[in-house]
Amino acid sequence: MTTPLALVTGAPGWLGTRLVEVLRDGLPELPVSGPPRRIRCLVLPGTPEAVRRELGSDVELVEGDIRDASTLAGFFRGAEGATVFHLAGVVRPRRPSDFHDVHVTGTRNLLRQAAEGGELAAPPARLAAQPVQLAERLRDSAFDSCRSRSGFGHSIGLDWRSSLHK
Repeated sequence: MTTPLALVTGAPGWLGTRLVEVLRDGLPELPVSGPPRRIRCLVLPGTPEAVRRELGSDVELVEGDIRDASTLAGFFRGAEGATVFHLAGVVRPRRPSDFHDVHVTGTRNLLRQAAEGGELAAPPARLAAQPVQLAERLRDSAFDSCRSRSGFGHSIGLDWRSSLHK
């Protein structure tokens, strides 16, 4: 029997790092049960070594960027049957287009690579961009302006099948 593999985007960000900790250590009210799992994280090139070490020596790190499809093959290599946790996202973009580049283009790239590699046995019927709950709470004019320039509003409720063909 092979050890289950979890593929995580979004670490070493706050949410991705918390997920890695839970996958590895469980929660006080929900300890890890079953066989141990391997964890592989996609980290941006140039991530400082000290930040990488915080994820733990038992976590496999693969450099790549979801915005660049050519960097994702190593992340999915040998990952048949893995569970993908896609948590990469932008909270404070440098440019409004960063929302689209990460949340839409990056998600498409990730889905394409997983589908081409045969890693998505049963993909979800629909995906929502990661910061949906945040977007619903931020109705101020600055966010509305950013969203209208970036196309971010169009990424919410993205149908994964149609996104593969764009």
